Amino acid sequence: MPVWQTILLFGLIAIAFDTIWATIARAKGYSYSKGMWVSFLAYTFAGGVAAQSGNIFDGSFTGLGVSGIEATIGWWISWVIGPGRLPVTVSKEAAPRVILRTITIVMLIGACLGMLGAVACRVINS
Repeated sequence: MPVWQTILLFGLIAIAFDTIWATIARAKGYSYSKGMWVSFLAYTFAGGVAAQSGNIFDGSFTGLGVSGIEATIGWWISWVIGPGRLPVTVSKEAAPRVILRTITIVMLIGACLGMLGAVACRVINS
């Protein structure tokens, strides 16, 4: 599967997960951050899928792309639903910096986990 298709597929899965988990977390009062491990698995697995037809860089780039989709569109959806909002302690002036920093950190984690998935795929398939 080409990298762009892998990013799109796993990005859509991440958005669906964010929507479902945000709805459940809000309805049941769960901490939204408790679902983070599912996102981490998605970045890792996406990197492995991309590496099957590409290389380790493709895996890392795929993890970056999927996490970028989730950290923007997925976060926005969870924000609209409720549990993804910034804490009230973050001022309106600081909010843009906090949002940008969070997106950057999530994307770096996604790139690293995508690379991990790619390396694991290469090791398993060799």
